[in-house]
Amino acid sequence: MEASFVSDINDVILNHYNEKEYQEIYHAIDASITDLSGRGMSSTMDYDAAYRLQQDIATLNTSMMSEISKYINTTALTTSSNDGENTRKDDTFEGQSNLSKINLFYKYFYLIFKIVVIIALLILLYFRLFVSSNVKQNPSSSFAMRGL
Repeated sequence: MEASFVSDINDVILNHYNEKEYQEIYHAIDASITDLSGRGMSSTMDYDAAYRLQQDIATLNTSMMSEISKYINTTALTTSSNDGENTRKDDTFEGQSNLSKINLFYKYFYLIFKIVVIIALLILLYFRLFVSSNVKQNPSSSFAMRGL
């Protein structure tokens, strides 16, 4: 993790990161942003320092999200069920997976139902407009044929 941070305050960030003092990291970054924006009023804004600080913030966000994911994935969830037993994360993920499958089933079922209704309405419209007009035209020609 030592080579990950590249800003001017990388030592401060790394020390607090190793100690899991995230509030101190926030204060250090906030002070650095204030310092950079104070320099921005003058004509000599340090864009390189601002870019490196931006890289550190992105790296910090990524590593913290990774730690949170590792914690969630390795720690058993302790929610109690009706039987009073603790469920594990695998059960939770399996339940979420089943729920998403059910939701997808209903979405696809609704989509197919809409398509069938649209096709039925188009067929009904076709028969109303085109077939009924052909029926009106055909009897007049059939009466003419009977007269012959």
